[in-house]
Amino acid sequence: MPYSLKGHKVLVTASSRGLGAVICEKFADEGAHIMVNYVSREDKAREVVARVKERGIQASMVQGVSKRRKRSRDRFLSGPLPGL
Repeated sequence: MPYSLKGHKVLVTASSRGLGAVICEKFADEGAHIMVNYVSREDKAREVVARVKERGIQASMVQGVSKRRKRSRDRFLSGPLPGL
């Protein structure tokens, strides 16, 4: 990449499986910290978070629409967010 994502925060929607999960891992490979968004497959989201953390990258997860999700997202987004 012509720019660095190292240390930046990225929220990846629909990322508990499939293409979203692959995107999380690619951003993690570039050094970005990841928030995995999921709707119903918490088990799959946990797997993606674990794979990201294996790379030494910060990762967390947040479920679809809820007040708890908004609070988690707000905490995560309390700084620059170059990738969404």
